[in-house]
Amino acid sequence: MTVITALLIATGSYAQSGLIKRADKKYAAFSYIEAARLYELAVGKGAAELDVASNLADCYWRLRDMRNAERWYAKAVAPPTASPQDVYRYSEVLRSNGKIAEADLVLERYKGLAAQDSRTELQDNAVGYVKELNERNLLGASVKNLDINSERSDMGVGMLGEQVTFASARRDRAAEERNHTWNDAPFLDLYVADASTTGDLTNVRPLDGPFNTKYHESNLSATSAGQQVLFTRNNYDGHKRGKDESGVTGLKMYSTSRSGTGPWEKENAFIHNNDRYSVGHPALTPDGNRLYFTSNRPGGKGGTDIWYCEKAGIGGWGPAANAEGINTEGNEMFPFITTDNVLFFASDGHKGLGGLDVMMANVTGTTFSKVRNPGAPINSTADDLGFVLRNSSSGYFSSDRLGGKGDDDIYSVTITAKLRNELKIDGIVREGTTNAPLAGVLVKKVGANGETLDSTMTDASGRYGFSLEPGQQYSITAEKEEFIKYATDLDLLTELDTLVEKDLTLVSALGISFLMHVTDLGTGDPLKDVNVNIVEDRSPEPLLIGMTNDKGNVRTALEKRAIGDELNMQIRLSRKGYLSKKITYNELIKAYGELKKNESMEVGLQPAAKGDDLGSLIDLQTIYFDVNKANIRPDAAAELNRMVEVMNDNPGIVIELGSHSDCRGSVEYNRVLSDKRAKSSMAFIVSKGIARSRITGKGYGESKLVNDCPCEGSVESTCTEEQHQLNRRTEFIIKKM
Repeated sequence: MTVITALLIATGSYAQSGLIKRADKKYAAFSYIEAARLYELAVGKGAAELDVASNLADCYWRLRDMRNAERWYAKAVAPPTASPQDVYRYSEVLRSNGKIAEADLVLERYKGLAAQDSRTELQDNAVGYVKELNERNLLGASVKNLDINSERSDMGVGMLGEQVTFASARRDRAAEERNHTWNDAPFLDLYVADASTTGDLTNVRPLDGPFNTKYHESNLSATSAGQQVLFTRNNYDGHKRGKDESGVTGLKMYSTSRSGTGPWEKENAFIHNNDRYSVGHPALTPDGNRLYFTSNRPGGKGGTDIWYCEKAGIGGWGPAANAEGINTEGNEMFPFITTDNVLFFASDGHKGLGGLDVMMANVTGTTFSKVRNPGAPINSTADDLGFVLRNSSSGYFSSDRLGGKGDDDIYSVTITAKLRNELKIDGIVREGTTNAPLAGVLVKKVGANGETLDSTMTDASGRYGFSLEPGQQYSITAEKEEFIKYATDLDLLTELDTLVEKDLTLVSALGISFLMHVTDLGTGDPLKDVNVNIVEDRSPEPLLIGMTNDKGNVRTALEKRAIGDELNMQIRLSRKGYLSKKITYNELIKAYGELKKNESMEVGLQPAAKGDDLGSLIDLQTIYFDVNKANIRPDAAAELNRMVEVMNDNPGIVIELGSHSDCRGSVEYNRVLSDKRAKSSMAFIVSKGIARSRITGKGYGESKLVNDCPCEGSVESTCTEEQHQLNRRTEFIIKKM
C-alpha cells in the first residue's frame, strides 16, 4: 500500500528511554522504516520485546511487511490487556498471510473487546467465504501486469480523455535525493501514458501543468471530455507544508481546467480541504455533477470513509455527505463511479481475501446497494485498490501482490460480465458423499404457485443458473435418478444487479443419509443459517460442518454406513442471538434412506439477548437454601450444574448472578444473606471450571421485589407464602453474549 494511502490514516504514540526512545521519536515522526530498524536493534541488545511489540508491529503493518507484522502482533496481543486495535490488526495480517482460520479465532477475541464494531460481523467466519471469493470472479475478469511498472510504487490510475494517468515513485534518485521518511522511497508524481486497444500503456511521461511538486501527487479524476480535473496532493501550497495537530502533513484535493488542448490553469483548492484531516482520491461522475472522495474527516464511520458532494453553481460544490451503507469502522478509499452508477472502491472493513479488496455497490440517488466483493483475480491476499474502467469491458487497478515488479504495480483488467441490471441465481449441484459436481441434474425454477417457470440441466461442472425478476417469490428444485429430490425456497429479492450464489447437494437414495430440522423455540419457525457441527464417536474428523438452509434443514450422507450399524453422534448447534446447544444422537440403522432427527426429537434453539434471565430461558428451577444459611444444597447443586453446562456450551456468555429475598427480616439482614447466597452460588459455578471473569454475584435483598408484598415498618405483610416465594429468587442476567 503506497504512502499516499496510509497518510489518510496516520497515527502516532510514544514510549521511553535509550534506543527505544530514539525509535519512538522516529515512530512519532512517521519514519517507520527507521523506527523499525531501531526497535529491532533495541531488542537485539536485550530490550523487552513487549515494550516495543505494538509500535514495531504497527511499523511493519504500515510498511506492508505482513510477515514481520504477524510476528510482532503475535507478541503484542499475548497479554490479556492488549489493545483492541492490536487484536484486530493481528486478525488482518493473519488473513493477508493466508491464515484464515487463525484470523477467525483472533476475531472472536476482538468481538469481546469491540462487540459494536460492524467488522466483527462482516469479517466473521471467513474460511468458507475466502474459498468462495477465490472461485467467484464475479466480473469474469482476466488481469495482466503491465510492462511500464517500475521497481517502485506505480498506482492510482485515472482517465484523462483517451489518455491514462497514474502516480509513480519512479523519479530518478540522482535527480531528486529527497525521499519520504515513511519508507525511504521517492515522493509520488503524476504521469500520463497512451493506452493501446489491449490496455497496454506506452509513451510514459510526467504530466505537464500545475500538478507535480516536490511532495506527493496522485489520483487524478477528469470529466469525460478531459477538460476539468481534480487530483490529490500533500498539504503543500508551493511554499510550505500544512500540518495537523499531530504534525502530520495530510492530503488535499485541487482542481484545474483547460480549453481544448491548451495549457492547464493554476490549480484551486477543493472547498472541503482542511488542515485537520485528509481529503483525497477524487472520483467525478462522467457528467461532472457529483464528486466522490476519501477522507478521515469527523462524522465518518471510522478510519477513512467514502464521501460525496453535488455540483453547486460554476466550479462550486455543495456539502459533503457520507456514503452511508458502504463505510465501516475500517478504511474505505479509492472510489470510482461508472457511467451506469456502479461505485467501485477499496476496503479492508468488508470481508475479503486480505488487506484492501476492491468492492462494488450500485448507486441510486443517495442510496447504496449491498456491497459485493468481485473476488479473484481482481482481489488477492495483498492490497488491491484503485479500480477504474476505460470502457465497459476494460480498465485498471493497482496491487502489491506477489509476482509484481515493485511495490504497488498497475494491472490491466478485461471484464466479460455485466456490471448491473441483472438478478441471477447460479451455483453448483454436488453429490452429498464425495462433494463432487453432478452433471445431468434437472434443476427447476418454480414460482409461488408451484408452476415450473424454467428448467435446465447441470453441465459437466455441475453448474446451473437462472435469471430472476425482482419482487417475485421463487423456489429451486433439483432431481436426478437414484438421488433424493432437493427443494429450497429463495429469499424475496428486490434489488437488481444481485447474484445469488447457491450450491445444492443431492443425497443418494440408495445410501444412508441424515436430516436435521432446526427451529426457533421462540416462534416455532424454521431457523436458517444455524452453524452445525457433527462428529461421530468412531472418527475424530467432523462428519459435517455446515449450516441449515432456508427451511431450517441440514442433511449429510453417512458414508460407509450399513444397515445394522449403531449411529452415535455428537451435534453442536450455534447461531448468533441464540443459545448454543449440544446434542447426543444414537440410533440403530434399520434401512436405507434418510434418518430424520426431527422425527425423534424436536431440535430448537432458544433466542437470547443481553439483559435476558438465562435461568428463565433454560427453565432453571428455583435455587433453594436452608433457613439463615448460604451453603449449596444438593438440589440447588443440580440446577447450578445445568447452568454450568449451558455456559460451557456458550463460551461467549457473561452473566450476573443476583440473589433476592422477600421482605421478612431487616433490610440489612436480607441484603447480607442474599449477598452470601449469590456469592456462594457464583463460587460453586466457578469451581466447576467457569472462568471467574464470566460471572459476578450480588445480593439485592428485598430491594427488587417483583410483586406488591413489602413489609411496612413493624407491620407483618399479609401476603401468602406463595407470594413471598416469588421474591425469594435467583436470576442469571446475561450481560454479554
